[in-house]
Amino acid sequence: QIRILTVGLLAWFAKNISDEAVQKGMILALFIGSLAGLVMSVIGMAAGAIRFLGWLAIVIYGVFALGYAFLLFLRPRMKEPIAKP
Repeated sequence: QIRILTVGLLAWFAKNISDEAVQKGMILALFIGSLAGLVMSVIGMAAGAIRFLGWLAIVIYGVFALGYAFLLFLRPRMKEPIAKP
């Protein structure tokens, strides 16, 4: 599951990007990746290829997919940072 660490680091280092188009593109890519991981984990569990620990992957991918869907489709607006003197 090194992919999850890589995605987390990418998101962490890109947290200060102010260009809205870049933010939306990154969120869309992260959403699609999480959704694909969720679908593959569910298929693996249904086929019996993944044992009981597969539920952990399903939960992790599901939580991330829901979070990215929230950011992508509901578009919460964050407060503007206060200018420092």
